[in-house]
Amino acid sequence: MKQRHASYDDSNDRTIVQDIMYDVYGLEFSDGRKYKVDLLGKDFNIEVGRMDWTKHNPEGTLMACKQFRVEKRKMHFWELPQLGVRKPVNYIQLNHDMTEAIMWEDSDMVRYCATYEPINLFGGNGWDKDKNYFLPWPKKEASNLKYFKQYYDEQWCVADKFQPFKNGNGGKWLFTEQNAYNKQWDVNGNKVSEQYVS
Repeated sequence: MKQRHASYDDSNDRTIVQDIMYDVYGLEFSDGRKYKVDLLGKDFNIEVGRMDWTKHNPEGTLMACKQFRVEKRKMHFWELPQLGVRKPVNYIQLNHDMTEAIMWEDSDMVRYCATYEPINLFGGNGWDKDKNYFLPWPKKEASNLKYFKQYYDEQWCVADKFQPFKNGNGGKWLFTEQNAYNKQWDVNGNKVSEQYVS
């Protein structure tokens, strides 16, 4: 990770998240102001993050992480003094090539910020001290997230079944046969006509 990572242009990330929200929920969001929340919606806003570490993981998936985390500098969206005086802010994280995403709802982010403490994950890498700090929360919270997936630039879909690991430390999200994700493709990988099923 480099110093520039904390200030890179996230316009593509925002566009992808807008596509997800429209494909899955039919919701539209507009861009927020620079250095403010990323996307503005009618009922809730969205802060966006990109998890580039997935490019170094063999599976390339967000679900392969050891723990979930958010930058300390973003915690102000969910800290208790602001509650009741601002619109809810959901947090969406994308993997490195933006083919999958996970969403944490505002209430969960508020709870994590109140429960866990930021830690220094990347000390000695040349970043300013504050940019090395992240708020982590455990993989056992994976059942609370929403998992989105896309293939071949087609419809984004949300997984509909959570399968916990036997050790209780997290699990994986699945797309059942009835899910819109599976209705996009037949067993041979060919596009089928009933793809946009809600």
